[in-house]
Amino acid sequence: MSEINFLIVLYKKTLAESETVASIVAWPDAVKSRIARAIVWNNSPTLLSDEEKNGFRESLKNTEVIFSEDGINHPLSQVYNSVVGMLPDHGLLVLWDHDSRIPEAFVPTLLQAEAAHPGIDLFLPKIFYNEQLVSPARQYYFYGKYMKSAAPGPFRSRFATAINSGMAIRCSYLAAHHPVYNEEIKFYGTDNDFMYKYSRNNEYFCILDTEIKHTLNFYEQADIESTVRRYRDIKNGMLKQMASINPVVYMLSLLYMFLYTLKLCFRFKTTRFFRS
Repeated sequence: MSEINFLIVLYKKTLAESETVASIVAWPDAVKSRIARAIVWNNSPTLLSDEEKNGFRESLKNTEVIFSEDGINHPLSQVYNSVVGMLPDHGLLVLWDHDSRIPEAFVPTLLQAEAAHPGIDLFLPKIFYNEQLVSPARQYYFYGKYMKSAAPGPFRSRFATAINSGMAIRCSYLAAHHPVYNEEIKFYGTDNDFMYKYSRNNEYFCILDTEIKHTLNFYEQADIESTVRRYRDIKNGMLKQMASINPVVYMLSLLYMFLYTLKLCFRFKTTRFFRS
């Protein structure tokens, strides 16, 4: 049975404040023991205390726990590429943000699907935000659209995307395409870029028969400045990805982003999005 590696990326959260960590710690030992390695990458300016590190290690007694932190908010693309370089070329790497509520059925469901589909390199849970299925979703280059439902099992990867958190990727695929993440795309857009590249090399991914509740940060901002800043990151990441595809797609994406930015200006009653 495949070795499972977890990567949990924290940002301005302690281990105790992370919904992802809380979910994992609450699992039965029989489920936690299936995690061979748990890498906690702390992207926060504040380092984790030895006490909380030791507490997390104690909760995962049969798992190798690795912490990486230096007080710098490293781009996700660099974090992912660094972690891929640390891992063997077998097993699975599962990516997690700090704010996913993960059911204990995730691990056995993943192992069952991975064994049933040895020719598939990517396994995705169904991710919900406020009862809306947000991942996987349709992505036609720069235009994305949510799906009403997604049946478990193999799913055609062309014109599909997914969010990073919850992705389970075969390490053999990552090793064969390393560095798989475009480091010109820093944070937002790393998932869309990965999915586009995956679709060019693989006809299918597999949707897992499990659901995860997740927070979408763009919709959870308390102030307009944070929303504008995140939108700037989303826009820049998307345009970098489109520029890497071909000039025609890039030019069309510029027009689309202009219209979408105009829509946001009306929605939030500000022109700040055009200055982002």
